[in-house]
Amino acid sequence: SLKCELLLKANGDYPLMRIADIRNNFVGTSDLWHSFNVDEANEELSKQLTDEEINYMSNEKDNKKIHEITDQLKTVKFDFGKHIKKKTTDNNNNNNNDPFDVFLTLRNEGGVPCEFFFKFSDDVAIKREIWMDPVEPTSNDKLEYHVLKEKIFQIEPRKNKLEPNECCNIRLRYNRKETGEHRLRVIFQIVNGKPLICELIGQCFTDK
Repeated sequence: SLKCELLLKANGDYPLMRIADIRNNFVGTSDLWHSFNVDEANEELSKQLTDEEINYMSNEKDNKKIHEITDQLKTVKFDFGKHIKKKTTDNNNNNNNDPFDVFLTLRNEGGVPCEFFFKFSDDVAIKREIWMDPVEPTSNDKLEYHVLKEKIFQIEPRKNKLEPNECCNIRLRYNRKETGEHRLRVIFQIVNGKPLICELIGQCFTDK
């Protein structure tokens, strides 16, 4: 009798992405690299998935709040720094209150197409039914809701797909339109890859 052997081979590639560059018109790259903790973010993105991250990805639901998963995922701080909000009535001399933009260049370091997205808190807010008891929001919830409502932080584009070695620019914007300290946690998710929480931080003070 004849014997037939079938040999199957499969090559898998893990989606990898890193921050290749960071820029702003007024702050040097080295300072931004430090304040946005780029080395820490890149090191984390290069690691294999942890059990907690695998569990998060397999059980992710649209109604899960970010603060409920921060203990499971790594958080990297993106600090826009301290800014002075000028008091002026001259509409032609208000550049200091213009948005503060930081541009990240993301590169697909892997051998397969890499898709990613940024998920804001309102993307994963719990949609409670009318028969459910209302939950009293915490002070952090209220502050985060205010930052979201006023669009203090913005990210564009929120999602993209890159071929191997392809790059794209992401604009992170801090709208310096009110005083105070502002914080917002955003999930950066590589599809079938690493999730990472980016905590956006900015401070704005009144010019005395």
